[in-house]
Amino acid sequence: MNKFHKYLYKLIIPIFYVAAAAVIVFFSWHYDKTAHQGSTPLYIDITKSPVYIKQGFNPHELVPENFDQLAEDLRAADSKWVRFHSPAPFLVMESPLEGLPQRRFMSPWGSEACEFTFLIPLEVGQEALYFMETSPDTIPGIYLAGIGDNWQIFFNGTLMYSQIHLAKDGQIIEQRSWRDVSFPVDRSLIIPGINILALRIIGDPTYGNTGLAFGSPHYMDDYHIIVKNSSNIFILILCGIFLISGIYHFALFLLLKTQRDIYYLFFSLFSLMLCIFAISRHNVINFIIPNTAISQRIEFYSYMLAVIAFGMFVETFVRGKITKVSWGYLFFILYFILTIQFFPAPQYRNDFALIVNLTNIIYYFYIFFYSVVYFYFLDKKGLRGRNLGAFAVTFITGTLLMFVSDIYEIISYFTRYSNFNFFLYSAFTVQAGMVFTLALRYRGMILSYIKLERELQQSQIAIMLSQIQPHFLYNSLTVIQDLCRTDPKMARETVVEFAKYLRGNLDSLAIKEMIPFERELHHVQTYLALEKKRFGENLNIVFDIGMEKFMLPALTLQSIVENSVRYGVTKKDEGGTVTIKTEKTDSGVSKGIVLSKRSKFSKESQSPFFESVVITVTDDGMGFNTEHDVSDNRSHIGIENVRNRLKAMCGGSLEIQSEPGVGTTVTIIIPILEVRN
Repeated sequence: MNKFHKYLYKLIIPIFYVAAAAVIVFFSWHYDKTAHQGSTPLYIDITKSPVYIKQGFNPHELVPENFDQLAEDLRAADSKWVRFHSPAPFLVMESPLEGLPQRRFMSPWGSEACEFTFLIPLEVGQEALYFMETSPDTIPGIYLAGIGDNWQIFFNGTLMYSQIHLAKDGQIIEQRSWRDVSFPVDRSLIIPGINILALRIIGDPTYGNTGLAFGSPHYMDDYHIIVKNSSNIFILILCGIFLISGIYHFALFLLLKTQRDIYYLFFSLFSLMLCIFAISRHNVINFIIPNTAISQRIEFYSYMLAVIAFGMFVETFVRGKITKVSWGYLFFILYFILTIQFFPAPQYRNDFALIVNLTNIIYYFYIFFYSVVYFYFLDKKGLRGRNLGAFAVTFITGTLLMFVSDIYEIISYFTRYSNFNFFLYSAFTVQAGMVFTLALRYRGMILSYIKLERELQQSQIAIMLSQIQPHFLYNSLTVIQDLCRTDPKMARETVVEFAKYLRGNLDSLAIKEMIPFERELHHVQTYLALEKKRFGENLNIVFDIGMEKFMLPALTLQSIVENSVRYGVTKKDEGGTVTIKTEKTDSGVSKGIVLSKRSKFSKESQSPFFESVVITVTDDGMGFNTEHDVSDNRSHIGIENVRNRLKAMCGGSLEIQSEPGVGTTVTIIIPILEVRN
């Protein structure tokens, strides 16, 4: 990425987030405006109407024939009805009713369910009636942002909606603290003047959702408009986007399977948790999982796990590891999940969720300032050192938006004012920015792999050139020429062996994967047969093959054996012996092999937790001083190529031990687990 694109990227991301924030604010303002102002003469803001409450329920009081008596009861000094003086939400626990049970904060026990009646007079004027007469397609409707725990809704004494699930003893079997409850009202039920909206509420009086659970919006309007406003199609779209993103990045994690790229896993979990959280905040959850004892748990769990998954994603992406703070916060979340399974009181769940929301702010501060801002601006080994400046711009601007949104959600949770999903929309903008960042990172990874593949191809060519050396070709052809005069039959056999050798080396150029050891051994035997015809008794070969069912990079053994022949035994006047041995070990180190302190693989390969194949090529030739480079530069390049290919293709290692005048031992270790993969 050139400088122009970097600056453009750093400019586009803040613009994107500012635009996203503006859209969210506008959408929130428009949603709030529609809910509080309405768009037809039918609109009535229920939160601005007087709301009365009493214990018990009598359906006969709610029919229009008894409205005059009901009005007198409301005005009576000794009336059982009391009026809410505080603004919405209208909750039983915050009502002026006397004798209600009290509960301590974080107490795991609730109170027995009681029955209450909420009475809300709604005045329908002539303008609204005329609007219904002139608009035959208009259907009156009522929308409640939240209601619980078990409930029935009556309009002028007629049952409109019911979610009562009680046992024989009157206690609640299934909770029904629903969001986004809406229903149509028969036009014939609406009368001029005062109409009575009554709610029969059954629930724990100490539970924060018993009653009208949100302050806004609760209103009456054209039912078509209510359905349109509460459809929340955008949340379903977000749910689909989160799901696709989660599955895609989880597939990437499974494809890569490296510790370095584990942030794909956490980003996948973040996306999937957002998907579950989104569906739990949509009113469709009322019909998928109507029991809110289950659906609310799903909502709380997905929200909390999304937060911790996002923090771990940032840490693994930026730092390459998960800090103790994140692990501690994860255990705290798991503790919360376990405790609410043992204590079913719904208010205990709400209390604990309140604590988690507050701790989320602290955790956000930690992730935002320590893992990114500090890592970017102060730590030289941080983001700047890893060239993640573009990610820092994305994260700082995006997470700031999500942080502000989460604070808004927490304030909304405290005040119970609104049911708007501000956090969810802001999380989507952050997720979109991160997807873009990860896509650029994955593109860079692909380009790196392409570059590495080209380098491996160049390495294979270098190996080929190091194997087919002019002096070997000349010497082999000279041997064949002599045999043509002295032993024509052997000359023909030698020509065949020489052709096999050349073909084996040429075929190695097209091999990108590892090959069976039997194939490599056969190629080595062909080479040694040619050299044996040249050097005769001066070259002795010993094979001790204890393990042969494994794979290795092409020309690995061939390169080592050629060096032993050319620079080892054939340099001595009396010749020598080359021994090729393979064995399987538990720790990756053969018994009797002592690795030098400078070994590049000794620390890993001596681990007792994996099996390995050990290949040793030993000669009693000239030997050399390992503190200096090999005398032949071409041979040195060949050895380094073998070492690099072993490390890149199978996680193997190569060690050379040599002593002048004594001989050389080359040890190759190939982890079996890596080979099988």
